This record gives sequence, C-alpha cells and structure tokens, in this order.
Amino acid sequence: DNEMNLTSPPKNLLHKRVTRKYNFKAMQRSLQKRIRRIILHPSLIIRYLSKFFSWPYSFLFKYTIPDCSIEKYKKYYLITLFQSILWIGILCWELVEEVSFVGCSTNIPPSIMGLTVLAIGAGAPELLGSLKASKLGYGEMAVSNIFG
Repeated sequence: DNEMNLTSPPKNLLHKRVTRKYNFKAMQRSLQKRIRRIILHPSLIIRYLSKFFSWPYSFLFKYTIPDCSIEKYKKYYLITLFQSILWIGILCWELVEEVSFVGCSTNIPPSIMGLTVLAIGAGAPELLGSLKASKLGYGEMAVSNIFG
C-alpha cells in the first residue's frame, strides 16, 4: 500500500496541474505596443543601430585585448596597453583611407577633409562630456565646457 509507484505522479499532485491558455489577441496587442514604443523613441533605435554596427569591433576587442579588470588577466596589463595602441593605429589608418576615398569621390581637397576629421575628433569628446554633465544635472559645467 505505501510503496511508491514510479510510473505516475502521486494522486494528490494530479489536481494541482494547471493548464495554461494563451490569449493571442492580448499577446498581439502587447507586441504592437512594444513596436510602437520602439518606433516612438529614437534613442532606442539609435542604441540598437549602434550595437548592430559596433558588434564586429566589440567581438574583435573582446578576443584580442585582455581585460585587466579580471583578476587572472591583471598580469597582462602591458599586452593590453600594446594591443590597444595597435588597434588605435589600425582604426586610424582605416579612417584615413575612408576619408580620403570620400574626399576623392566628392572632389574635396585632402587638407579640408583632414581638418574636418581633426575638428570632429577634437570636439566629440567635449560634446559627449557636456551631454553627460547636463544629464547628471550639472548644466553650469556643460555650459562652461562649451566656452573652454
């Protein structure tokens, strides 16, 4: 009588089974709301696009540069430094090639293209710093960063 039957669950657990009914109309409405939310918020679209276009670089950096914040890779800090310098050199070379191609295609002199890239490269960190400061509520710092 008290022996366990391994082929079927105990009778007191049979009545606890719950059957789940899916409400496909509600699921469709929820999905439509999510899609509308994505369409209405450009910041989400920008985030997804930036992740999509940067994933090859993220993949390469993850597997070619040791992460020194992890304890077992702390001793490889010099490799991290030199690999980072190497990647900066490769990416700068690629940037120069692309800019010179655009300049030749549009008949813009290389000096003008170089100055434009230099100005963007010098101003972008300042812009990002000002944006971050203003998001944190330091409007004065953002404005003073604009004036130098």
